[in-house]
Amino acid sequence: MVFAILRVREFVPYSAGMNHYSILYRLCHFLPAQPSVLTQSLLTQPVYSLDSTALEQYPMTLSTTLHKIACEYQKLAAIAVKIVQRSDMLEQYLRSLGVWDCYAKNELPQSPQRALLALRGIVHEYPEIETQVQQGQIPDNIVFRSAWTFLLFRYGHRGMYEGDIAYPRFGDSVQQTLAYILSLSPVRKYDDEFPTLPPMTLRAKLALWCWSYYKHLQEQLEYHRSEAMRRTSSLRRELIIAAEQLVRMGRLQRVEEVWHRTTEELITLGASIV
Repeated sequence: MVFAILRVREFVPYSAGMNHYSILYRLCHFLPAQPSVLTQSLLTQPVYSLDSTALEQYPMTLSTTLHKIACEYQKLAAIAVKIVQRSDMLEQYLRSLGVWDCYAKNELPQSPQRALLALRGIVHEYPEIETQVQQGQIPDNIVFRSAWTFLLFRYGHRGMYEGDIAYPRFGDSVQQTLAYILSLSPVRKYDDEFPTLPPMTLRAKLALWCWSYYKHLQEQLEYHRSEAMRRTSSLRRELIIAAEQLVRMGRLQRVEEVWHRTTEELITLGASIV
C-alpha cells in the first residue's frame, strides 16, 4: 500500500501524443461536447503565437485579453493533468481493494453544482415561488434568497460549462441561472444526498489515508479551477467590452458574434482598438 502511494506521488506524463488540453474535457461540467469557435481556437492555438508577433503588431486590449485567456487554459490544463492522473491511480487502487464505496463522497469539496441543487430543492419545498423563478425573478423567500446570495458570493464567477468562454457566469445572467436551476432534478430523499454506506472494514480503515490523499487532490483541483475561472470571468468582461467597440465600429453586427470567431480573426478585427 505504501508503495502504491509513493507511485501516485510521482508525476507520469499524461498519455503521450494526446492533446494537452484534452484533460479539460474530463473535468465535470467544464466544457460542452462542442465548444464555441473561440474556445476551440484558444485551446488549439499555441500561446506563444499570440504572444510574440500578434502582440507586437497589435498591442491593444483585445489581443492581450485573448493571450491571457489562453494562458489560463494552459496553466489549468498543466495542473489538471497531474491531479487527474494521480486521482485516477488512487481510485483504481481503492476499487481494486474493494473499499471505494466505503467512503462518503459528500466529503469531497463542494462544487457549484451542489449549491445549485440546494436551490432547486428549495423551489421544490416551496412550490409557491416556482412561478416567480420561471419568470426569471428572485422570489421573496428568505430561504431562497439566502441560498442565492451564497451562490453568487461563492460561485458568481463560475458557470455551467464554465470552461467555454462563450457561456455566461452565474453572476452574469439571473434569468439563465434560474432557468438552469429549474432544469435540475431536486433531491427528494435524504438517502439520495447522504446514502447509507457499507460498514467500514479493516481494509477500508487501513486504506483511509489513501482516501484522505484523494480528497486533498480534489480540493486542490477545485481550488485551481475556481481561481482560473475567477480570472477568466474578468477577462470575459473585457472581451465583451472589446466586442461592443467592434459593434460600434461596424466590424461586428452583434456582441455575440465574438464567440463565433477565431483568435486570429478577432486580432485582425481589433487592430485599431486602443
